[in-house]
Parts: sequence; structure tokens; C-alpha cells
Amino acid sequence: MFATYPEESVRNGTQAVQLAEQALKLSGGKNPIIFRTLAAAYAESGRFPEAVDTAQRGLELATSQGNTDLATEFQSYILLYRAGTPLRDTSLTNVRSSP
Repeated sequence: MFATYPEESVRNGTQAVQLAEQALKLSGGKNPIIFRTLAAAYAESGRFPEAVDTAQRGLELATSQGNTDLATEFQSYILLYRAGTPLRDTSLTNVRSSP
């Protein structure tokens, strides 16, 4: 959410990078979802070359694990980051708290 939430007031690129880098370290670099999160955090922070590199690493990992759906997502993220555009998860705006 710190990296991809559509509302600017919720996003915090610096915190997103710190948390995602820590998660990557703890996971031993074996979970492609964490690469997706870190790449989004880098993009939110304006660090697009690092976002592209991280997404590429995630793509390679997802491919090696046979996760074709995630690999396809990574391909679109790489294009987005190369264009200098951060990722926005519009599905988060549809989340509503229960009464």
C-alpha cells in the first residue's frame, strides 16, 4: 500500500523501499512476490532503473518457478517502469471497511 495505493496521502516510497528490502532479505530472495513489491516501491520513489532491474529479477524467478501468470505481470510492470510510471493498484480503492 505504501507504494501502490492510488491516493497520494497513503503512499510513502521511502518506507515502502525500507520494508520491501527487509522482506527480500528475510525471504532469501526466493519469493517473486517480494520482488514485485520492491520494484513497485523503487518506482514510487522515482528509482525507475532499480525498479526495472528488480522486476526483471522477479520475472526470471517467477519463470523458473513455473509461475507464468506472475511472469506475465512482471513483463507489464517492466514496460511501466521503463516509461517512468509508478504502479497504482486501483483494486485497493474498492476495499471498504465493514460496518
